[in-house]
Amino acid sequence: MKKKLIKRLIIGFFIGAIIGNVISILSGLPDGELTFISEKLEDSIGLTFGIILNSFLSGLIGAAGFGGSVFYDIEKWSIIKATLSHYVCCIICFTLAFFILYWGDFVTYLIMFIIETIIFLLIWIIIYQIWKKSVRELNENLEKYQKEQENEKSE
Repeated sequence: MKKKLIKRLIIGFFIGAIIGNVISILSGLPDGELTFISEKLEDSIGLTFGIILNSFLSGLIGAAGFGGSVFYDIEKWSIIKATLSHYVCCIICFTLAFFILYWGDFVTYLIMFIIETIIFLLIWIIIYQIWKKSVRELNENLEKYQKEQENEKSE
């Protein structure tokens, strides 16, 4: 499990950093500008450190998303507990990045928070349905096996 976690954290970090930087660059294009970070962040710590911080915090969001998925691998945990743990990790990382990197005002944060919450609810519903189907199939196969065993014993 530790190897799986480390692998997911590393992959998630790099994917998150790449996506975060691409989004930062694309966010300025509608205005005809090439931006790498928010203007407020650049004014406060400079372009170079701003890009480094943006990459790190975006990577942290990716690591939380990918690495946090190991919560679903803990067999003793319910799907609700795993989903809430994953959700809390992602929300904490997103909130830190949002306000440290000056991605927007509080209203924008609330909108993004609601969107992320809806996405997690959809993920939970999908995973729940997949697990429910798997349990149903396992139970059906177990019943078939038990019937076969009973038939063999009676013969």
